[in-house]
Amino acid sequence: MSIVSTVALACIALNFVRAGCVHFLRFPEMCSMLAVRGWPMPRAMLGAGSALQIAAGLGLLWPPSRHACAIALLAFTICASVTLLDFWRLSGRERVGAANGFFSNVAVCGGLLLASIS
Repeated sequence: MSIVSTVALACIALNFVRAGCVHFLRFPEMCSMLAVRGWPMPRAMLGAGSALQIAAGLGLLWPPSRHACAIALLAFTICASVTLLDFWRLSGRERVGAANGFFSNVAVCGGLLLASIS
């Protein structure tokens, strides 16, 4: 694997590991946000999702687990984007912010697809 591929995978991994850690550090606030949005069992969902982000993010760096971790993170990112970045229901500044996050996640999904075949 080239140095460029390794750096690209490390960037994607860092994105997910950082996000999972931030979610744990802001656990009460994040749980409240999920509860307001009507998520069932927000504590369990947030804990599982954050753990997945950290474990699978690190797993991207280990070749034997890379494909499975990339697919798991792809599924997670799609679900999180559709349920939490639903810009089509918003207006004004909220819509712009959510749309920016949503389409940034589309780009992340592209990176995860590439990671799944590397």
